[in-house]
Amino acid sequence: MKERRMFSRRIVNSAKFLKMGAGAKLLYFYLCMGADDDGVAEAYPIRREVGASDDDLENLVGRGFVRVLDHENEIVFVVDWCEHNRIRNDRIVPSIYRNLIISQVPDYQLPAPRERADRAKKMVDMPKDGVTGIGQAMDSIGTAHGHHVDSVGTAVGQNYDVPGTTMGQQKDGVGTSHGQHWDGLGKDSIGKDSIYNTYIRPDKEPIKEQDKASERVLYQQIVDAYNTICVSLPKVQRLSDKRKRTIEARIKAGYTPDDFEKLFEMAEASGFLKGQGDRGWCANFDWLIEDKNIVKVLEGHYADQHDREEAAQDVQQSENSIRLW
Repeated sequence: MKERRMFSRRIVNSAKFLKMGAGAKLLYFYLCMGADDDGVAEAYPIRREVGASDDDLENLVGRGFVRVLDHENEIVFVVDWCEHNRIRNDRIVPSIYRNLIISQVPDYQLPAPRERADRAKKMVDMPKDGVTGIGQAMDSIGTAHGHHVDSVGTAVGQNYDVPGTTMGQQKDGVGTSHGQHWDGLGKDSIGKDSIYNTYIRPDKEPIKEQDKASERVLYQQIVDAYNTICVSLPKVQRLSDKRKRTIEARIKAGYTPDDFEKLFEMAEASGFLKGQGDRGWCANFDWLIEDKNIVKVLEGHYADQHDREEAAQDVQQSENSIRLW
C-alpha cells in the first residue's frame, strides 16, 4: 500500500463537502489516508484515533462520500477514490476486502493488477544449464540479449538506477515512461487529474480499463447527489444503461458535476417541479437530465418567481418532444 495519498480539489472544495461539520471533514481525510489501494478503509479504529462520532460517519454516508460495505465492522469504501488517487495497475496492492466491493458496489470495476514493468522479463525456452537462447551465459539474476543486469534489471541491457529506468533514462520515485516524469496520479499528464480528461478524449484514444471504472463511479456519484439533494422528488433506485448514456451525453456537452449539483438544488427549490403546480405534476431524475430540460432549469425557467402557467406550458412542450422522439 502506498505511503502517500492525494485529494481532488473538485471534491473537497465542493459545496456539498464544505457544508459538513469539521468532524465529518476530518474523518473523510483520515479515511482516505488510511484506505488501501482499492479505496477501502476500516472506519472504527480511524474514528477512535481522530475522535469522530457515529454522526460524522453517517453524515459522510448520507452525502454519498463513502459507502458502508460491512456495518458490523465499519468497513467503508471511498466513493470518489479513483478521482483522488489513480494507481498504476503494476503498482497496486489488491484490497483484502475485494469480495465486499464486488458484492456491495457492483458498478465499480476493480483494476486488474499487472506484473511490474520495471522487472526484467524472463527468457523464453531457457535451458537448465544457465545459458541463454542465443548461447550467451546468464548471471544469477538473468540477462537480456546477453547484457548483464543489476539487482533491478534492464530491458535492453542498460543499467537501471535504484527506482529503475526505461531506455536508460532516469525515473523518479513514481516511475516514468521513456524518461517522462509522472505526476502523483500515475500518468504523464500534469494538470489532467480531472476525471473528465481521463475518458472524454479529444484525440479519440481507446478508453482504458481503469478509466471505465472512473466513469461508473462518476455516474453513481451524480445519482447519489440527486438522491441526497432532491429529497422531494422520486428516488433513483437503479442506474440503468440508458441513464448512463444520458449522463455521458450531458458530460460530453460540457456539463460538470458542479452543474449537476446546481441543477438538483434548483429543482429542489422549485415548488412547481416538486408537484405544487395546478396539475400536481412532479419532475424526476430522467426528466431533469434531458438536454432541453437541464438548460431550462439552470436558466431559472422553473424558479418560483416565474408564472406557474408558463412553466406548465414549457413542461408540456418538453413532454411532447420526448414522445415524438
